[in-house]
Amino acid sequence: MKPIYIYYVNLKNNPIPNNVANELLRLTDNTTVNRVKRYYYDADKIRTILGEVLIKYCLAKNFGIELYRATIYKTRMGKPVYAERNVNFSISHKEDIVVCAVSKLKVGIDIELIKENPNFGVIKRFFTDEEKSRICACTSREAQARLYYQLWTQKEAAYKIENVVYLNKKSSKCCTSCIYINYIYY
Repeated sequence: MKPIYIYYVNLKNNPIPNNVANELLRLTDNTTVNRVKRYYYDADKIRTILGEVLIKYCLAKNFGIELYRATIYKTRMGKPVYAERNVNFSISHKEDIVVCAVSKLKVGIDIELIKENPNFGVIKRFFTDEEKSRICACTSREAQARLYYQLWTQKEAAYKIENVVYLNKKSSKCCTSCIYINYIYY
């Protein structure tokens, strides 16, 4: 069985000062450096830097790939990839959480903050009739929200693996190497 390695950083409990973020930026490639320079908010910069550094750390720790040699680039569709050694990864972040999954398997990960109400526009556009019925059958708003985010993160994780056109998310397909994380942010 091929393992899936999952790493995360909780910035709420471990804030990263800007000077440390700038040092971590040195571990990223020029594309990331240029992208981060365009961001207005420091939080966006830090999440982007940490996502890439987390991936590189995992590649080094679990696959023996040197941090400085782990070059990550994006496909035409915008999917970040590492071309060597048949290693796959996925990154997700929401609010103060940055999470990544790395494996020899194709892998997708998504994390979402559970909010009070589901996004009914998303449900209408991307959910199957069966999924819509399950959400409507929930007896409380909290149960609806939990099911909505469970289904949505499954779809996002599967999308990251399949790398299909965004509009095809109406599938209810999920796979064994999809990791979805829902959390309540306090």
